[in-house]
This record gives sequence, C-alpha cells and structure tokens, in this order.
Amino acid sequence: MSIPKMWITRISKISRFLIIFLVIGWIFGAGVLKAQAGLTFVGKNSATGNSASFTVDLTALTGGISTSAAVGDLVIVADGWTGTTDGNPGVGTAGYTEEADLYSDDGFDANFSVNWKTMGGTPDSSVSCNGSGSTTLGAVCVVQVWRNAASTTPMDVTVVTSTLTNGAKPNCGPITPVTSGAHVICTVLATDDDNALPTVNAPTGYVNLVSAQVDPGSAVSGGMSSFAWTSGAEDPGALGNWDTTNTNSSANVTLAIRPAATFIGNDTDPGSNPTIAPEAATTTVDTFNLKTNKGGAAETVSDVTATFSEGSATGTVAVLVTDSGNTTTYCTTFNPSSATVNLTGCNLSVTSASTTFNLRIKPLTHGAMPAPPGSTYSVTATITSFTPATTTASGADTTSDTVTIDNASPNGATATSGTAGDQKVTLNWTASDSGDFDTTNGSVIYRWASGSAGSEVPDEGTTPSVGGTDGTATVACVISSAALASLIKIDGSGGDTGCTTSVLTNGQQYTYVAFQRDTNGNYDAGASIGTFTPAGVSLTFTIDTDNVSFVGAVTPGTPVSTSSVLTVNTNNSTGYNITINRASTTPTLFIFADNATTTVSDTPSGNNWTSPGASATTTAGPSAVWTDGTTKGLGFRTKQTGTNSGAYHSAWWGSSDAGANAKYSGISTSTAAQLFSQNNVGTGSNENITVEYRIDVSGTQRSGTYISSPVTYTATVNAP
Repeated sequence: MSIPKMWITRISKISRFLIIFLVIGWIFGAGVLKAQAGLTFVGKNSATGNSASFTVDLTALTGGISTSAAVGDLVIVADGWTGTTDGNPGVGTAGYTEEADLYSDDGFDANFSVNWKTMGGTPDSSVSCNGSGSTTLGAVCVVQVWRNAASTTPMDVTVVTSTLTNGAKPNCGPITPVTSGAHVICTVLATDDDNALPTVNAPTGYVNLVSAQVDPGSAVSGGMSSFAWTSGAEDPGALGNWDTTNTNSSANVTLAIRPAATFIGNDTDPGSNPTIAPEAATTTVDTFNLKTNKGGAAETVSDVTATFSEGSATGTVAVLVTDSGNTTTYCTTFNPSSATVNLTGCNLSVTSASTTFNLRIKPLTHGAMPAPPGSTYSVTATITSFTPATTTASGADTTSDTVTIDNASPNGATATSGTAGDQKVTLNWTASDSGDFDTTNGSVIYRWASGSAGSEVPDEGTTPSVGGTDGTATVACVISSAALASLIKIDGSGGDTGCTTSVLTNGQQYTYVAFQRDTNGNYDAGASIGTFTPAGVSLTFTIDTDNVSFVGAVTPGTPVSTSSVLTVNTNNSTGYNITINRASTTPTLFIFADNATTTVSDTPSGNNWTSPGASATTTAGPSAVWTDGTTKGLGFRTKQTGTNSGAYHSAWWGSSDAGANAKYSGISTSTAAQLFSQNNVGTGSNENITVEYRIDVSGTQRSGTYISSPVTYTATVNAP
C-alpha cells in the first residue's frame, strides 16, 4: 500500500489508536468461572511488542479457574499489528493451527491472525507471538485458555471473517454453531485516528474480556471476550469507541468453540439371548462402549441410566455395570421398581480409545418371584443417558440381548389316581408334558396324614429329600422320568425306588398331591392324587356246596351236569387265586347211593387238570371238549356265564359255554392243589366264580343216584 505524504507525519500519532479486538463467546458471566460439564474458562493473559517477536506467559493466567494451561486445554491466540503492507502475523510456537489471516487495507491498515492449539502431555509455558518488524509499529497478542474443548476439532463450524474500511465500526459477523454447549468467539483488529487510545470493551452480554494496547509510534489495541450460545444465529454486533473517519480499517473473525464430548456406542452384545432361572448367575444383557474427544486427562462418567423393556426390570434383584471381563463392578442398583434404572457413582474412566462395558442383571430369587403359575420376563435394556464429569454426552446405545428369566410353572401332572393297600398306597400319575420338564427329580409327591392336603408346597429352586418334612407334609416320592411318562409308584411298605419305604399306618387317611418341576426350578401349583386309607389284607371265600352231588338218575351214555358257586372278597391290590384238589387219591370218584359196589371210575384219559403256571391266561391248560357217551368220569370247568371276575380265561375253558366250545378237565387223583382260577386285581367286593361239573358215562353204566367224594377249593391272595 502507498501512503500519501500528508499522512506520514501523522502516522506516529494516529496509529496509536489502532485497536485489535477479539471476542470469544461463553455462557458464564464476568468473574471466576466454575468448572462444570462442558467448556470451562481457564484464564486469560496478554502482551505487547513491536518489531521483534514477544511472548505471552501461559503460567500467569487470570480471571479463570487456574493460573496455568493444563494438558488438553485449548489455547486461542490473536496476534496483530498496524502497518503499511500485508504482513505475517501469527505465532512462532509449534503446533498451532491458524484459523484466520486477514489484512484490511486503508489509511491505517490492519494485519490480524487467529490461532489455536490443544496442549499436549507437557503444556506450553508461553506462546511466542510474531512482531510487526518495525519499532514504530505496535503489536498486541491476547490469549484465552479453555478447558473441555474437543481436542482435535475444537472449531464447531467454519469461522466467519470480514475486513472493514472507510471508518466502519468493527463488527463480528453472525455465526450459527451446531453443537449444544458451543461458545461463540468474536475477534476484531481495528484502527482509530484519534489522538487517544479508546476504551476496549465487549459486546453486550459477552464476558471474559482480555485486552492489550501499545503505542510505540503507531498504536494498536486488542481484546477478547466470550458468549454462551444456545440456539440459532449469534450476531455479536458492531463495537463502539472507534472514530468513523474514512481512514480506519478493521479485521473481524467470529469462531465457535466445540465442547468436548463423551460418546456412547453399540458394542458387540453376547448374542446368546439366554433363558435363565431365578437366582441364576449375573448375566450380561447389554454391551456398550464409551470414548471421548477431550484432550488431557481421562474423562469420568459418574452416572448412567438404563431403560428396560416394560415390566422386565422388576424381575431382577440387581442391575450393575462392569468392565468387559466382568471382573470389576463399577456401580449397582438393587431391586429396581420401574423400567428406568438409575446407576450412580459408577465413575467409569473414559479415554480417546473406545472402552467396553457390560450392563448385567441378577434375577430375583425364586422366593421373591411370583407364586405359581409364575411369570416370564423378557429382558432387554440399553443405556439411554449418562453423565460425563466435564464433557457433553453424545451418541446412542441401541442394541441389546434378550435375556429370558423363566419363572413360569410347567404344566401339571395328569391322570392321577391311587389305591390303598396293606400299610402302603400305590400312586398313579402321568408326568408333565412341558418341554422344559425336569427329567431329573421332576415329580415331587407330598403326603399329608390327613383327609385333606395342607398348604405346603415345595420351595422353588429346591429338590426336597424323600422322607423329609415340610410343615405338616412329608415328601413321599421324588421321581425322575421322561415327560408324559405314565408312572406307578408304591409309597410305604415295599415302597419303590424314589419313594418312602416306611410302613404306613393302616386305618389312617393319607392325602397326596403331585408337584411338577421344570429345568429352571419352577413348580406347578400341584395336582391332587387323592385321599387313601391303607388297610390290612382281607379275604373271604365261600362255596355254596362242599361236595359234587348228582341227585337223580344217571342215564347211561348221557352226560349229566351240575355246578357250584365260589364267592371271593378281598382288598388285596394284587388280587387272588383259587386252587382245586381231591380229598382222596382213589380213582373211584362217584359211589352209587345205595350200593357201594357200584361206582363211576375216574378215567379222564389224560385230561386231569394241572396249572399251566404264570402264563395261565394265554396258555391252554390240559382241558378239551368232551364227546358225549365217552367214559371219562367227572369233568369240571369255569363257566363264562355266572362269573363276574377276571377269573375266566378262554385259553383254559373255551371260547364260550356252548357244548361245542366248552372245555373240561378231570380232577387229578393227586391231593396236590392245582391253580385253576385267578384274578390279578382285588376290588374289595364280592366276585363270583361258577364251576360247572360234568359226568360222562358209558352206555352200560347203571342208572341211579351217585355221590362224589369231597373236592377241596382253596383261595389265597397274590403276593404284592
């Protein structure tokens, strides 16, 4: 720039009014600023010079929270001077980033540079500011230091710059930050052709003013202040205290400082989506990470808030945050009552590197869970808010595992019944059909020595011991089986494995309830088996006639029939059997009533009865269909008609009572008893067995009345 001669003599006076004004926005008022989450004003300082470089001391700050810049602090430096050419203002200290380098050309020119640096591990103790290169051209350097700014990208948006001439008042242009908590910076370098230095002030509402003035021949003034941005465009407005002559110029810069943030993000959730039982071990439901762009010391997150799927948090006794290896627990909340769970005092250490944390749950105990039929809790949870100590919170945790807490009861036992015996009860039931039925000890049977069940139930999550007591109840059986298994177990005398073997008291009422358990330790409400009264085994046996007697004429060649009715009554659960035998070994079975020398010989031709043994119901005995007129003596059979028990077996006695189907057998001359009738179930009521007798004689047999020798029947109960 060329300067008219008329101005040369005036420069030494006029240039002393050149003013550099810098303004940085912040939300606090004047005075010492208190540390809080977000940008914090550390302090300010300034210096003046002329031709040579000069320094601003960063260990003698005033007006803020500290006297020195610390690791991670943001240092903003504005350096400039008046002159006649476009110079190179700025800083000589390494590591600074220049945001603006302006030159405003008028009668009084302005050279202006704005720079920033985030302090490293060893903070600078001073900053070197460039001089004007002339002993008569004054230079100023003003500094502000901020804490908790973003360390690598502290400028929230592109800076706004302008140069004004022809006497226009300095004016920072409007700027619109984008990050909540940002602060606006307005910085101005302006000249004044008055003979006195102006009073440096800040725009309305701005604080933390720092200023510097010097007049070695050409004067310059500088200042810096700040304003807290909330929303929209911020316009600092034109500054006063400058002449409006046409030779003044100014350089104006508006910046916005971005606050440091701590970011939360999704991490790799376990992905197992497990189903767990009440009282199960602590389980991870969500994995998240934290990192910060704050410089210097690590950030600390004091509190976090987890939001659970509706109603699921109440299924937990504890919610906690741990490290990724689950070895360190940072904070815990017990017995949450809503879907929003606040965890305080976590003090999670956060650095610029991503750190992983787990959100974990501990299910309620079985006893604290709802009673049968219980409930199922499908638990999802994410961190929905958190509180960094000095930075703003940003990011989102959006993914979660689904952890199912299974407190739901299995389906109950079905087809329950029982039978009382001698000092025992036989129990019948079908095990639960639930898919998670516990095949190990899944059926637990309670017994009460009463006509009704008590209120006792098994404690969920436990396996009672056989024979143990629970209040007035006794654990009668603990049985392992497959689901839907049909089970028959004896409790008491001769008890089966898994049931008690101590004899029950005959005449005492016993009530039984079957409980079913699943693999997560949940029981159903119980299914009644019934009330039973054991009793000693009893058996009564009667025969309507002791002898086989045929009264009347025996017609030669024509069979004659008669019958006896046997009556059995037993409560034996395994039933009874009946044997037959003769009282004599003589083959003479029938003797004529009035002539002892006239007999009917017992010659059944190999058809004498012997028991087929254990397979009597399916294996044919030594019986056959008899042919009329054949001399066979006495034959007998159990009739289908008149027999109301299970004692009739078609393999023994034929498919019906019709002559062509009915099978007969002789009675052995041996006195050994032979089983001929059995029933494997005792009913406790009368059962009748009708025995039919038949005499087959030859055509030469004498007619008349014959009387048999005694035939003996014996009834006994089957073994248990």
